[in-house]
Amino acid sequence: MSSVGEEALVVANGQNGEPLVSPRPGVDSNHVAVNLMREEIDRIDQQIVESLQKRFALSLAIGKAKMASNEEVYVPWREELILSKLKASCADSEKADSVCEVYKAVFEASRKLQRRESLLKREDE
Repeated sequence: MSSVGEEALVVANGQNGEPLVSPRPGVDSNHVAVNLMREEIDRIDQQIVESLQKRFALSLAIGKAKMASNEEVYVPWREELILSKLKASCADSEKADSVCEVYKAVFEASRKLQRRESLLKREDE
């Protein structure tokens, strides 16, 4: 029996560029590749969830600070600025548009959380 290194079939690049491998090249490589890529997507999804939770917490804190100083919570130009920066950081314009669509949903979710927090605060007063 040979080592995994000798048998391994590189099917994709994982996080930090390390290869994702199949230790059994006799198995349908397409099936293995799909499963390994799905595992990588699962890891990325977990990172996204963790980042979104941090982002929402910061957004709520900013909303509370603005409410305390009677500032407008919703600032459309700020969202447009973020979207412009995101577009500029994407090399592929199709992907840039998709990223912007995702962020628009994130903005809406943030506003919804801020509104809910604002309503809860008013009920407590």
